[in-house]
Amino acid sequence: AADWSATPIARNFADVNSAAEIPWPPVRGPKTRSSGQGPGAWAMRGTMSLEFDAYVTAALFDADGEAAFALGDGQVRWEGGGAQPAHDGAALAAIRHPTKPGVITGGDDGRLIWSHPDGTQLLAEAPGRWIESVAAAPGSNLAAFGAGREARVIDLADPAFVRSFA
Repeated sequence: AADWSATPIARNFADVNSAAEIPWPPVRGPKTRSSGQGPGAWAMRGTMSLEFDAYVTAALFDADGEAAFALGDGQVRWEGGGAQPAHDGAALAAIRHPTKPGVITGGDDGRLIWSHPDGTQLLAEAPGRWIESVAAAPGSNLAAFGAGREARVIDLADPAFVRSFA
């Protein structure tokens, strides 16, 4: 049998003596003793595991770097324990808000919702249709979403600005 303890990856993980030393989020991997090279650009030295009562439909990081999860029961949950009820049905798509904390989700209730730790705000509606795709232009207030065969672009700072493409 081969002795794998001498491999660079095994040597890197051998340097971790206890779970208390495992950082989260991932940090730049340590250099190996023999080559001076890390195991790659990033080394995962710990894991985070959360369980929910509904399917995870989207996973992302918000502007503060906290993991956020859109769920099949309509909730948005954060790794720190925060939760917001966003949809009457499943949250189908999620993105990071382009200029503010929190996430924007589209749901099978036809609503586009901004969820943040302090609450939720309705951004747009497409009654009778699912919002399955959402996008935002980083650093701007523009967001786009698809509802059925229609695409819309909205300005998050100006509710009167709506462009529809059918």
